[in-house]
Amino acid sequence: MSSEKIIDNQSKSKRIENSAQHSNQVPSPKNPPNYLDLISEFQMMRNWIENNLDEIRNYLSTIEYPLFVIIYINLFCQGYKNESKAFFEKLKNYFKDHENELNELQNLQLSADTRNNPLMDKYLHNKVHIFIPERIFSFFTYFLTTQKMKNMIYFINKST
Repeated sequence: MSSEKIIDNQSKSKRIENSAQHSNQVPSPKNPPNYLDLISEFQMMRNWIENNLDEIRNYLSTIEYPLFVIIYINLFCQGYKNESKAFFEKLKNYFKDHENELNELQNLQLSADTRNNPLMDKYLHNKVHIFIPERIFSFFTYFLTTQKMKNMIYFINKST
């Protein structure tokens, strides 16, 4: 198991973070996200994963759904209701095998709905642990940084 790394390994997260520092600002309450950029980056990342070698695709495809949910929930909880809805609507069809969770997410109306909600707790308060071989993670990191995917880097760091 020494050849595998957890995506939240400090050195790996730091490497992505350091690369992200040279990018433009990332989403925050003071810096509203451009949901069209989020959609574009997510689709570009997903296409890259889906069109990659089987081994890479098998490992990295496990990142897609949790990242989608984390971005949606973060937008929603920061008060960007329209942006979160547009992001959700544009990308939800990629994740039809998560229909029950998608329905629950779609039915959120107020940030108060996220309190004491097991699904929200799962994605907001727990770290996502995904095992990825170091060379694949390095390849993925290289892709994100060379494509200047500041939003994906930000949300991956936030969730791991």
